[in-house]
Amino acid sequence: MYGNGHYNLQFACMFIVYLVWFGLLIPVRRAQAKAEGGIDNSNPRAQYNNLPGYAIRSMAAHNNTMESFMFFGFALLANTVGGGSLVAADVLCVIFMVCRIAYAVAYVMDYPSIRSSIWFISFLSTFILFIIPFGTYQY
Repeated sequence: MYGNGHYNLQFACMFIVYLVWFGLLIPVRRAQAKAEGGIDNSNPRAQYNNLPGYAIRSMAAHNNTMESFMFFGFALLANTVGGGSLVAADVLCVIFMVCRIAYAVAYVMDYPSIRSSIWFISFLSTFILFIIPFGTYQY
């Protein structure tokens, strides 16, 4: 089971989405550092509303990526434990990863309609990943 190329691809996609989640903090921290008084470590969340729009959107994309990452991880686990199709999971993992990268860019660049469409595709990929084991028969 372990060392399988399918799992390597799936975990690589998860790791890349994790890097996107972490990378979205960079514009936020830079904007905080440039703000009057620098980064407010005693109450950093209160400072977010006073940041430039791109930094606020970057923080929102960061939060949304964290939220979706949890469900994606559980969906991937459900597919793995439930004996779902590895090929379908590979495709869905790549779709999810590409969507999360595009979502982050669209959010920070302030393209709300495109962002919402991309979010929906990433949501569908996670949802389908959850239900694949129900249609996979093992004899």
